[in-house]
Amino acid sequence: MMHILQWTYVATLVVLLTTWPVDPAHAEGAKPALEPPNEQANLPARPLLYFLEHFSLRESAFRYDEDIQALISNPRNAGRVFARLFAKAAFRASRLPNFSADTAFEETRSFISQIGFETIRRGDYAIHLVKMPPPKHPNEAFFVAIVYNESAPLIEGSAASSTRYITLEKTRVEHKAVALGEWSSEGKYTTHGFGDRELAASEFLANLYALIGLKQQSAPDATADSPS
Repeated sequence: MMHILQWTYVATLVVLLTTWPVDPAHAEGAKPALEPPNEQANLPARPLLYFLEHFSLRESAFRYDEDIQALISNPRNAGRVFARLFAKAAFRASRLPNFSADTAFEETRSFISQIGFETIRRGDYAIHLVKMPPPKHPNEAFFVAIVYNESAPLIEGSAASSTRYITLEKTRVEHKAVALGEWSSEGKYTTHGFGDRELAASEFLANLYALIGLKQQSAPDATADSPS
């Protein structure tokens, strides 16, 4: 269970980031750094969760910043890391008409309690698997996988060319249940394929291994933890 001081920290961050003056780069008419994969008219139904999965966590992973390093080095502190990432997501989400600052704190607490984190190592690869809250709407993720090639240098603040950010999402495509997607470090979104049903973590990983060119093994080395 998270300490009450940590929830005070979350609430403070959410309030600050949703009321802070808009940066000129984010002003009306400016093109955002990240475009959602769906049409702008189809606003994400839960913008706080959407922008965590598709913006703040993605940015942290590619920048290899202090948040992603803290999450990897000590998953038991994941609650505090995700509190900061949700606060950053709230700043982006606050520009959408269906975002409510009044419910952001409770939403953040609920979402964090449902997130799981696991690291799997295969050869030179470290796959950091994030189990997300169950998706209810298109483009919300079941899983996010952050893939680092540990034989390549990881430098804080810059994206390594080998870094991958891969998602398994609920899709709006007719007669399909899931989509396997990927964000590049430049903010380009690619759909790799669709599935007829929801996938278990092991099935998602099997698809991920094929995507990055790894042979599946029978007994992966894994460590698991939850933010709560």
